[in-house]
Amino acid sequence: MALLISACGRDSGRARPEATTAPAAPKGTMESAVTWEREFTLQESDETVNVIVRAQLDPRGGFLIADEQEGFARRYDSGGRLLAQFAGKGSGPGEFMNLLRVLRLPDGTLAAFDIFNKVAFFDSAGTRVVRTARTPVAPLHSVTLLDDSLVVLGGGLADGTENDLRIHVWNLKSDSLLASFFTPALPSRAHVMAAGSAGWVGVDRRGDTLAVVSSLADTVYLMTTGGRMLERIPLPSRAFRRLDPARPLPDARGGLVAAREWFGSFSLMSDVFWMGDTFLVQFQDRTGPQPSWRLVGMGRDGRQTFEVVDSPMLLAADRASGLLYFVSPRSETPNVWRAARLVRP
Repeated sequence: MALLISACGRDSGRARPEATTAPAAPKGTMESAVTWEREFTLQESDETVNVIVRAQLDPRGGFLIADEQEGFARRYDSGGRLLAQFAGKGSGPGEFMNLLRVLRLPDGTLAAFDIFNKVAFFDSAGTRVVRTARTPVAPLHSVTLLDDSLVVLGGGLADGTENDLRIHVWNLKSDSLLASFFTPALPSRAHVMAAGSAGWVGVDRRGDTLAVVSSLADTVYLMTTGGRMLERIPLPSRAFRRLDPARPLPDARGGLVAAREWFGSFSLMSDVFWMGDTFLVQFQDRTGPQPSWRLVGMGRDGRQTFEVVDSPMLLAADRASGLLYFVSPRSETPNVWRAARLVRP
């Protein structure tokens, strides 16, 4: 033992290799923004195929998936094993034509929201419909849980009233609308036309503060859950393309091709994820019907931490663990995911 200790403590006289540091990933790549971790596949079968995937973290572990195309809601464990599939395409009490999001409420109930007004409440396993209700918002773009009875709904009111309010606090136990606020600026006819087809709103929250993005505005808005505006933080992006109101609008003579070319001439904000002291803003450019995703990291002071053009789609973010869940950049199907963590300076 003494000899071993002595040998370990002596300098052998050999040259020691210099410490090396892995070279930094090139700026603008995903590897410069995140550190990739495990990749996993959401289980599928002849009866289960993920087509248009919107993901939510399940507080009980794993993920809740809403598939707009198929109308199904799915529960997966953290490794991608299918635990349950429920709902489906249709107009019955537990069926959906355009399923947008599935949330687990604090009492364990699963709430599934359709883009057009409908919400169905299922038991904790998703096997039984408890009740259905009609939301006041359609089309619905985002759903954010506030507490055991309140949600924030992003979208326009469906009651036919002439207003442009896009954020609404709804009591899902009493089916009552408590507050409506936030009117995105639409300074031209072109903006109004674009918002009519792609006027979505993305929302994340921390405590009683909401982070909001609106499709045509290169800004992150911070406001209270009561609607008081706190800050407007410009998006620090060189890639975001603003709508040019002077560009000729498409008309019926140009058909679908002209409409797609026009919509492909500007970027659209899609979502915001609030991770610690960083906002992750996801926006898209379109070539035809398919979006090309872009991702910007920014601080509350408005400084950019990274920008990646042609990023994979960011599906969900877990503040507790620091994990981000993307469609795998190596996959052409939305059921192969890859976890990652933000690279810290």
